[in-house]
Amino acid sequence: MSASNRTDQLRAAVRQRLGVEVQLREPLQPLAGGYSNEIFRFSLDGASPPFDEPLVLRITHDALDTAREVTIEDGVAQEGFPASPVLLHGDASSPFCTPFIITPLAPGVAFDDTITARTAIASFRRLPEQLAATMASLHEVPTERIRVRLTTGGWPPDRLDSLAVLADVDGYAEQIQSPDLKRQTALLRERQPSFGEPVVCHGDLHPFNLLYGAGQVTAVLDWELGRLADPAFDVGRTLVLLRQAPYPMSRATRTAIQPVATWLARRFEQAYRARRPLEEASVRWHEALHCLRTFAIAEVGATLPPGDRLRRTADVWLPCRPRLQRRFVQLTSGW
Repeated sequence: MSASNRTDQLRAAVRQRLGVEVQLREPLQPLAGGYSNEIFRFSLDGASPPFDEPLVLRITHDALDTAREVTIEDGVAQEGFPASPVLLHGDASSPFCTPFIITPLAPGVAFDDTITARTAIASFRRLPEQLAATMASLHEVPTERIRVRLTTGGWPPDRLDSLAVLADVDGYAEQIQSPDLKRQTALLRERQPSFGEPVVCHGDLHPFNLLYGAGQVTAVLDWELGRLADPAFDVGRTLVLLRQAPYPMSRATRTAIQPVATWLARRFEQAYRARRPLEEASVRWHEALHCLRTFAIAEVGATLPPGDRLRRTADVWLPCRPRLQRRFVQLTSGW
């Protein structure tokens, strides 16, 4: 869709929700990040607070998933966690004909913009501690008000826990008729650990979903996969992201990078454990769950046409499939 059409839709959405006519100070500026959503930066002329500051528009796709994202991101922001409060949101009846979210522009710069030849080594050494501290702080956020809002919005607890994600993997296995995936999901279900008290989980915490200022984390972005679950759900996901390092690179570069990726994952887990206790069985089970879920998304996405939302995510992970399977086997051997 053209930028001018998106601009007209944005003005109509703001007019519909706020009852005022607005003009954009400058054209919509596309922002990087995310494989499922369109993201833009914009500013409004003549708007009253809090709409007089730089803003971010996220155009999403599924109304129920967007309601979950809105509730969790806004909920943790209201509790003082460094996330953006949600100023406006709408469903498929909006002028965009699809759900949308408007938030303030979060302060800080992206992780890769902080890296220079001089600072790279120190930045990567700090990274596991920063991820662990951010995640542990999130897991301390009170859940009661968020849980009530989620339930009201169609997300009862049994749709948000780890077994709900395993049910998603079941669905992927059925979609591509994979006996191996079905067998592996059955194995995880049979070896289900005792889950801890649910906490707010980001679901995708990695360096590129953080913003920085003066060497510190200033904001956490992209709450699309947020949920209430065992803390090990979040830890396991970040372990997969760090250990697998799903970025395009040559075989030679991969050989050089992989020991660093493994060190980052181990150091992150140690740093988190120094702040909050974790059940070993739950961490390993959840890491296996995320390996399997990610592998399943890659398998299903590979069957879809280029440009499809799931295909865009799958394209990132397709080269990682052998490593994901090897790690799953390592984690589940002896069961």
